[in-house]
Amino acid sequence: MEGLQTFDPYAILELDMMADEKAIKKQYRKMSLLLHPDKNPDDPLAVTNFIKLTKAYNILTDETSKENFLKYGNPDGPGSYNVAIAMPRFLLEKDNQIPILLAAFFILLVLIPGIVYYNFNDGSKRSEEGVLLDNKRFFGHDVNENLLAKQMPLLLSKSIEFQ
Repeated sequence: MEGLQTFDPYAILELDMMADEKAIKKQYRKMSLLLHPDKNPDDPLAVTNFIKLTKAYNILTDETSKENFLKYGNPDGPGSYNVAIAMPRFLLEKDNQIPILLAAFFILLVLIPGIVYYNFNDGSKRSEEGVLLDNKRFFGHDVNENLLAKQMPLLLSKSIEFQ
């Protein structure tokens, strides 16, 4: 897997970080003659390389872009992603923090475990395979070698788990 590629105008123009504007212009002219797509008709990447060269030159000759690149590593300025979750305003108000935390703790520590316990505490009513014993008695009568596939939905709908 390949890492992220960075755009370094100094590396593209093969310049030192301390190069002045005169050296930048001189190097750009020299490299643009070498990398111009008309001079390299057999190179499929000639256009791409020339565009990168021109972009690097524009960054280093524009004061704002150059300053942003040196400060942030990006000619457009600080690049960051802001991720937010849309939430109702009352959830974010300082006065509601304690009641919301108490409600969340109640739901997570009491309500959800209670529902799980209520639904799974009938282990004594289940067989070793996890099937309700009432269903085993009921299906034992209806399931036989004469059962047709088209009767299966009706049979399953009679199951206690689905009622």
